[in-house]
Amino acid sequence: MSDNGRKNELSRAKVRSIVDYTLTVQAASPEIRDLAMLIVGVNNVRDFVVANLTRAKGETNALADIDALSKANQIDAVVDATEMGKDRLKAIWKTLSALDIVTGAMNASDPKAAGAIVRALSGMDYEQKRELAQAAALLGAN
Repeated sequence: MSDNGRKNELSRAKVRSIVDYTLTVQAASPEIRDLAMLIVGVNNVRDFVVANLTRAKGETNALADIDALSKANQIDAVVDATEMGKDRLKAIWKTLSALDIVTGAMNASDPKAAGAIVRALSGMDYEQKRELAQAAALLGAN
């Protein structure tokens, strides 16, 4: 019971929304679902749905960073990527690695890693961009 004496209840609409989102995740292609789960850092649909539905409002993820960097000119993108810091650069690298856009270990130098990421983003083909867009849509489908 909450402080005001009423039970904490989920509305039917909220439960329906959660179930619908879970079904959307399950219906996604395995490649897109796996990419989205990789980005969130989980390895099953249940944990993905919970993590995605409970993430902080405005919390960034690698796909949002990739999208922002892809839209900037290359010089601004390198500066912006460098300012993101090592943890976000690693998340971007991991995502791009999952799509075979980059290979090997990320450079330990943030500016060099940022440059490599921006070069890789500028060289993406249609299929890679489509997969990233579908994973982003799955993350935002809730």
